[in-house]
Amino acid sequence: MPLELRPLPTNNPALAAEARSFCLSTIKATYGFDYTPAWHADLDSLLGPNAHNHYAPENKGCFWVLQADDGTVVGTMGVRSLAYKPNFKPLLAAHYPDFSQIASLWRTYLAPEYRKAGRGIIMNSTALAFARSQGYTRMFLECNHAYPRLQAYWQRLGYTHFTSGEDFCCFDRAL
Repeated sequence: MPLELRPLPTNNPALAAEARSFCLSTIKATYGFDYTPAWHADLDSLLGPNAHNHYAPENKGCFWVLQADDGTVVGTMGVRSLAYKPNFKPLLAAHYPDFSQIASLWRTYLAPEYRKAGRGIIMNSTALAFARSQGYTRMFLECNHAYPRLQAYWQRLGYTHFTSGEDFCCFDRAL
């Protein structure tokens, strides 16, 4: 049975908890960061009511999971309004006068054994189509400076680097 990227149901707290755990373990393995409430509030929001969930449909967001045949989460991706990143306003205000019109791509992770099979391209296409359907005008993403291959990947998918911070760089593309 082929893997299928599916929106995380809002009525499945066990799957939300597993998706959150998958993201946090991927972050730890990739970047060496432990859970930090300020950095991972979006993942915590998956466990709460929709009004507080960054990725809830009523907040113009969506969070997807990719599950293996046994149901284990092996991939995730989320789209939410850039308005959920108010600390970026000083850096990005000149580029984005209205954050509410900008979609942002977050938590795009695949377990290593599921990479290099075109799934990332499918995931990105899904995110772009969703963002367009919500009326967003651009898609933003943040990437760590320490991963030039990942930066090149996003550029191959049509994203353009437009600014950087201390340890991150910002990309976007028109929708």
